[in-house]
This record gives sequence, structure tokens and C-alpha cells, in this order.
Amino acid sequence: MNLLLLSYRAPVAEAISSIIRAGGHDVTCVSDPGSLREALRREAYAAIVTETPLVGMARAHANLPAINIDAFIYGLSDPMRETGTAGARFDVEAFLGRLRYVERHQFK
Repeated sequence: MNLLLLSYRAPVAEAISSIIRAGGHDVTCVSDPGSLREALRREAYAAIVTETPLVGMARAHANLPAINIDAFIYGLSDPMRETGTAGARFDVEAFLGRLRYVERHQFK
């Protein structure tokens, strides 16, 4: 499955893209509205993987499922306000399960 990852934070994009690839999927990373539009023009994607503040941008530019990576982080009282990762956990299995769900249902 071909996925588009939209993130302004390079470390997040690197970590999530490696998880996506390890799960057997292809991923293209973009970080701004211009590169998002360009990527959507060049290629077809099954979904956009993004962060909470960017879900609206993802939905404004494409009629694709938006998978919010923040939904798979636990252990922080407010993931958007805390900058450290101490105590935070990313539920890789649940995230990959969501990707498999999208792939099985081929939302368009």
C-alpha cells in the first residue's frame, strides 16, 4: 500500500516512515502544503498519515483516509504540549493494524 506521510517534524517523519516500511508499505514524506499538493498530483495514495495539527490540511487537499499518528501515542497527559518522549509510548502494533484495516477496505 502506498502512503503519504505529512509531518513538519523531521524526527517524527523518520521514525514513522521506518515503521511504515517495516510493515511492508511504501511511504512518501512531505512537510508543507506545496509538497503535499505536488505529491498528490504525481501519485495515487491509499491514505495520508499525519499528526493532529495537520489533519485539516490533509483533508483539505485529498479525499483520502487520514490516519492520525497521535492517536497511537500513550503515556503523556497531553501529547501536543509535551516535547519530551520520556514515558511516552507509540503503539506500533495498533498503528500497523490501522494500516492493514485501511488496506483491506481500500477507502477512496
